[in-house]
Amino acid sequence: MGRDWAGIGPGLGSGWAKLGEGQYGGDNGSDRAAAAFGKNQRRIALLISPLPTLGVDLAMFGIFQQSSLRIEMAASATAIRDSLIRPAQFQQWLQPQQFSAGLPETLSQGLVFTSQLGPITVQHVVDRVESDCLRLLLSQGVDGFHEWYWGDGWVQSRLEGISVLPLNLAQTLNLLRLRAYLSQAKAA
Repeated sequence: MGRDWAGIGPGLGSGWAKLGEGQYGGDNGSDRAAAAFGKNQRRIALLISPLPTLGVDLAMFGIFQQSSLRIEMAASATAIRDSLIRPAQFQQWLQPQQFSAGLPETLSQGLVFTSQLGPITVQHVVDRVESDCLRLLLSQGVDGFHEWYWGDGWVQSRLEGISVLPLNLAQTLNLLRLRAYLSQAKAA
């Protein structure tokens, strides 16, 4: 039960794709996004997610974006890890974002929480937490994933998703804020 979105509006035909049955009758969303937009391309995205119990389709609009940034900082791998997986710390350097109440001391696999900045809410599902890696699956305001890797003196952030928000700008600002937070913590 695919839909042909070519011809929806002037100039949009080449950027739209015929999207199929979805996770309940065909390929999954990741396969559709990759096939529709190709690697390292930015296009307007429209993905249809069937909800068979409700008998409706939900449309998700935005731009498919990919960004990988690495930054050096004067901090140990342990300090970087703690600032990424301990809510008490990441809430400080990610202000004014608001996070779900009652978060545990550290993030663990399977934990679900939300962050909010103004009217934008993003749901995070902790997919992976290791000594040098954190992977979050994102939905709502950003549909995609955010991976963090780190070591002594560096952190790398990889963000992929569909959103109307400028993800690269937000990612850059957050990395700079993390570096400033860790510099202040080291000086104290």
